[in-house]
Amino acid sequence: LRWVSGGRSTASLRLRPLSLDDLAAVIEVEADPATNRHSPTGPPTSPEVEQRLRVSVEAWTRDGVGYWAVEHDAELVGVAGLRRMVLQGRDCWNLYYRLRPSVWGKGFGREAARAAIALADGCRPRLPVLARTRPTNVPAQRVAQASGLQRRPDLDSDGFQVFASWW
Repeated sequence: LRWVSGGRSTASLRLRPLSLDDLAAVIEVEADPATNRHSPTGPPTSPEVEQRLRVSVEAWTRDGVGYWAVEHDAELVGVAGLRRMVLQGRDCWNLYYRLRPSVWGKGFGREAARAAIALADGCRPRLPVLARTRPTNVPAQRVAQASGLQRRPDLDSDGFQVFASWW
């Protein structure tokens, strides 16, 4: 993992803070029915994606951390990163990764997740990192485990299974 102009670079990816200029590409990723296969509410609407993007941009300003545009070969192929949240009354990092179906199975989710965990460790090492997945989302669970997170049934809530760095 190394810094590059405007972000970080991994073996295959460029990770940079999301901006409002990314809206069209983020809508393509976030509102794709395939990427929402495990969401009980289905794909978000374009206005919902825009609101989420605004929250992500604000997170970078507030916390110095947020969700990245995940780029491969100069194309935005997903969104991944960290956002602060509270679970069971405790501050933590929520690890997020959502990629275009065209890049599934290439290890990009794991690569982005590991970069986010490294950022959390360097930024605020006293906050645990969590990945919350639906019980049916086995690929997301594999990414969480391959990134070093451990299954924590005691933290499950709201229909999500939780994987954590520690608690």
